[in-house]
Amino acid sequence: METFRGYPVLMRTIRIGRRDYEIIGPANYDQLIDTAAVAERFARDEYLPYWAEFWPAARVMAERLLEWGPAGSAPRPTVLELGCGLGLVGLIAADLGYPTTMTDYDDDSVAFAEENIRRNRISNATARTLDWTTFDPTMEFDRIIACEVLYEDRHIAPIARFIQNHLRPGGFALVCDTGRRPADAFSEAVGACGLAVRIERDSVPRPGENPLPIRLFHVTCFAT
Repeated sequence: METFRGYPVLMRTIRIGRRDYEIIGPANYDQLIDTAAVAERFARDEYLPYWAEFWPAARVMAERLLEWGPAGSAPRPTVLELGCGLGLVGLIAADLGYPTTMTDYDDDSVAFAEENIRRNRISNATARTLDWTTFDPTMEFDRIIACEVLYEDRHIAPIARFIQNHLRPGGFALVCDTGRRPADAFSEAVGACGLAVRIERDSVPRPGENPLPIRLFHVTCFAT
């Protein structure tokens, strides 16, 4: 089995629109959780390797980005992805022509995202480590996208503040969630930051199970 950064990997071919994307990631997410390295980090800061899973919300978001259409001529809107995981969503934005910065807190996630950029021959995309609890005055984007980042109560307010601090006036953010309870507080947190939010509801079919609920938070930063 192929390995990358010491992980046995699984390669999936995912069709978004008219193109197939090859996405590699750790082969077994459940086994990864049980490793000694993850247990040690969890004891320090409740870390879990969420980045390593192929989350359904990522596919929903990737398909939704196709509605943006090609970026067109310069100046092209810039895109930041929070919690990029394995990188599928950022690949789509960059493939449409939007200069895209894919970010994650975990160095392994960033390395996999960089590898998936390379494998799919995507230009216009970079990947870097980023802590969304920090503020970087040099970073400002026209669009911010994120999937499955609203999974813990402690992340809700920092993500809302990050969007407030790094979204250009007149820009928007799109945050996709699969009905997690902590995300119920996201609209209030965004509103407290002076941003407008609209919730769109959707679902993903699952064979033999009830459809998976999807929420898309459309966040707008008013132009000044």
